[in-house]
Amino acid sequence: MLTHERLYLRTEITPPDETGCWTVIFPEVNVGSQGETLEIASKSADIALSIWHESCIEAGQLEQALHECGLNQNRIEQIERDVTQGFVLPTFMEATAECPA
Repeated sequence: MLTHERLYLRTEITPPDETGCWTVIFPEVNVGSQGETLEIASKSADIALSIWHESCIEAGQLEQALHECGLNQNRIEQIERDVTQGFVLPTFMEATAECPA
């Protein structure tokens, strides 16, 4: 069973387009947000991810949702190893969803 206190996900950041908004997306789970600045977009995306994560936990569906997104135990462990080793692709940053206390 996948019972992590933290879930590390790739984050795709798109600079402002014609609307002037930054876009931050967690592609594996298809959750994201936009904002006038990178900071606002990142904070909004983190909130959206936390809501997604918490709702999956409350519904008892986190493991199934992660599996459907291709995030099985091996993939999650690989991402965690990459994060601890400081590996981050240039166009991605790492974000976390904290499990509710």
